[in-house]
Amino acid sequence: DGSFAVVAMNATEAEEKATMVKKVDVVDAPGITISEHFGKVASNDAAMSLARAVVKGASEEAFQAPLFDEFVVCDEGSIEFLFGDRRLTIGPGEGIFLPKSLRVKWIWPTATQYTVLCLPAFSPELSGREAEEGATVAKDSASMARLEALHKGA
Repeated sequence: DGSFAVVAMNATEAEEKATMVKKVDVVDAPGITISEHFGKVASNDAAMSLARAVVKGASEEAFQAPLFDEFVVCDEGSIEFLFGDRRLTIGPGEGIFLPKSLRVKWIWPTATQYTVLCLPAFSPELSGREAEEGATVAKDSASMARLEALHKGA
């Protein structure tokens, strides 16, 4: 419902909850590297994930209808999103909200870097990724197999 509960804790409790997390390169493919900073793999958190992606050149992904909300901020380059009969493009410093179950195709016209927050956390099972011949040039099959293995071990 969008509301947050306020939980009071003393300074000692807050200090004990402070945690340093190391990023995990959950996708390291010829066309894209995705580093998860928080989420199922990096911090064992299924509630949310925060990742940074580096797209190395023009590419695209297959259509997907994920079962999580996505908040995307473009850091460099640009990202085109196709959904329904719409095409939206964001550039550096711009963001987009993609609600869960939206069938969307991501296209990177050039090398791009972006940050994405997923609620709940990204997982291959929730990604809703469609099989689309020739479209998944950003990720190869080896990187997808590794991504699934990382999530099974989380």
